[in-house]
Amino acid sequence: MYAIVLIAFWPHGKDERSLQLIPFDHLLSLLEDRVSGIQLGWSNVALFVPFGIFVPLGWEWARPLWRTAVLAAGLALVIEISQFVVGGHQSSVNDVILNTSGAAIGWLLMRAGTAIWHAATKDRARAAT
Repeated sequence: MYAIVLIAFWPHGKDERSLQLIPFDHLLSLLEDRVSGIQLGWSNVALFVPFGIFVPLGWEWARPLWRTAVLAAGLALVIEISQFVVGGHQSSVNDVILNTSGAAIGWLLMRAGTAIWHAATKDRARAAT
């Protein structure tokens, strides 16, 4: 969680603040500049993958995907609002979408990992008997 906040508020060297509220509009324009678009898009996704892995593992209430996604979207929204208030960042609805997508990917990885873990420990237990 600390890493998310640290990365989200790291100064970009700009004193301006901007607000982008049209979903996917800014993402489509980023595709024209593939390098920065891919870096920005994937960094927003990758930032929340650990959230999607560790929140459901540590907080049983958040085990369903929809709850993890709601928590991730809520945190991303708080970050975007805070970035707008603080300034020096562009606040974008696309960041909320990408962050939530990253948490969902993390959740899928967590589910796959726990399924593999349970299958492996079940096989070991069966082999031990």
